[in-house]
Amino acid sequence: MSTINKCVNGHQYDTEKHSGCPYCPKTSLLNDASPINKTESIMHKTVVGDKTASTSKDKTMISSSQGAINETIVTTGNKAGVQQGTKIFSVSNPAQERKLVGFLVSYDLDERGKSFPLFEGKNLIGSDRGCDVVIENVPAISGKHLTILYRKNLFLFKDEFSTNGTYIDGEMQSEGQLDKECIITIGGISIYFIMVPFHQLHA
Repeated sequence: MSTINKCVNGHQYDTEKHSGCPYCPKTSLLNDASPINKTESIMHKTVVGDKTASTSKDKTMISSSQGAINETIVTTGNKAGVQQGTKIFSVSNPAQERKLVGFLVSYDLDERGKSFPLFEGKNLIGSDRGCDVVIENVPAISGKHLTILYRKNLFLFKDEFSTNGTYIDGEMQSEGQLDKECIITIGGISIYFIMVPFHQLHA
């Protein structure tokens, strides 16, 4: 008399003729006793705060740590546990922790007006992306063109040996003090300097 059995995949077979389901693959290449078409368990992990996300056996981890430098790591781990990936660093903006003391406004860069905030301490202006005030796509502006320093109720400026110089109200100057609402010209771009009223800075 035949004994009919059903495998985990739903196939029926005669146990007197077959020791296992003849319709399913026997085992994996790693001699795993379970069918080869089994579903791998997938790990999902999310931590709010220092953010970590992990998925699957060959996990992809995205983590971020807080500090002076915000570090984002995209890592793919292999079976040997060796991590491979790319680290992406973004430097936190220290200007966000400084007091706002003024603005630079230009209508040459955008006819609707483009503004740049100035903060206490040094404000480096130029075409390099590492500057505090970045003005790109203007060839006559040097990478590090001009520094505006706010210190003890005064705005001081210094041309950083730029190629085309710095003009204050139409006169080329290498350094000095900025007066209220003067016009700074660098690389042919006119920029209006606007200071925040001092009584508000020290209220």
